[in-house]
Amino acid sequence: MRLTHHRPGSQALWIVFGTALLCSGLAYAAGRASTAPSAVANLNLLLVLEQLTQRADMEVEVSAMHRKAEDEFRKRTADLESRAKAADALPDPERQATRDDIALGQLQLREWIAMETSSLDRENALQWQNLYRSIQLEAERLAEAEGYDYVLVYDGPAPMQVDRELRQPLGQQVMEQIMRRRVLYAAKKDDITERLVIRMNNARAAAPSKSTASKEKTP
Repeated sequence: MRLTHHRPGSQALWIVFGTALLCSGLAYAAGRASTAPSAVANLNLLLVLEQLTQRADMEVEVSAMHRKAEDEFRKRTADLESRAKAADALPDPERQATRDDIALGQLQLREWIAMETSSLDRENALQWQNLYRSIQLEAERLAEAEGYDYVLVYDGPAPMQVDRELRQPLGQQVMEQIMRRRVLYAAKKDDITERLVIRMNNARAAAPSKSTASKEKTP
């Protein structure tokens, strides 16, 4: 029997070659793992907004603020009108002074209307921002809990809105809305709209109301 003797240099070469193959295989596997497809969820933002308790509560609060401002406006207007009628029965010097005072009151009323309108608009904007932040935060929690890497807003089903009062042609209005769409199709199996609404409404129901919270803070 003939024994084959490998030279030390040849054996070392095979070891290096095998190690290189092993490393390249591991690198390839790691590369394949790093390029694995991401898990993507989608939601219909319009449906979320329609079904959220927080949105309904927000509208109730904003409506109450508008009614309060309208009541104050009617009260101030009625006061000015009453004073204007009473001024007609006053002597001339006093009547003119009263009319000047009423004119000042009308100017103050216009300034109050401008300030109140701006305040209501600012409050409405803040409410919408808070609502969006709540949706964003709860979507993040839901995605982390269910293993999603991204949550996309499915805007494909949103209806096109046109305003005939604008000077812009209706076709152009629709075209601009089409160009702003980003997700044309989303699989139902990855739709988290209902689950997100349930989570947010449950959290809203479990949270203490503002009246309860204020009572707890009162010594």
